Amino acid sequence: MTESQWIEQAARIIQPITFRSYDDLVAYCLRNGDGIETATRYADRTYGDDIVNARAKAAALYPLVQQAVAAERERCAVIAETWVIDWARPSGHMPDDIAAAIRQMKDVNDDR
Repeated sequence: MTESQWIEQAARIIQPITFRSYDDLVAYCLRNGDGIETATRYADRTYGDDIVNARAKAAALYPLVQQAVAAERERCAVIAETWVIDWARPSGHMPDDIAAAIRQMKDVNDDR
């Protein structure tokens, strides 16, 4: 998911009624014979400021969420590495296929 897609989805979560009302107003205008430009202009005039504010809030949250995701990936990589060290030894209890899967997950997380 790109940053802009994430921001749009987060904004719709922050202000769901505003976005739904915007979409409903556009649909209403189109059903009544207005063109798409007229419908979106009217909806922008009615709900545009609230949508801009919701997107700004979501954009402000994005770096914080990215930091949290990176920290969680690191935590999972440490846990996976610990499991591999503790269980994936020849005398350990972990089957080889599970140990290989954990090593692969760690490698994928290291690449990010």
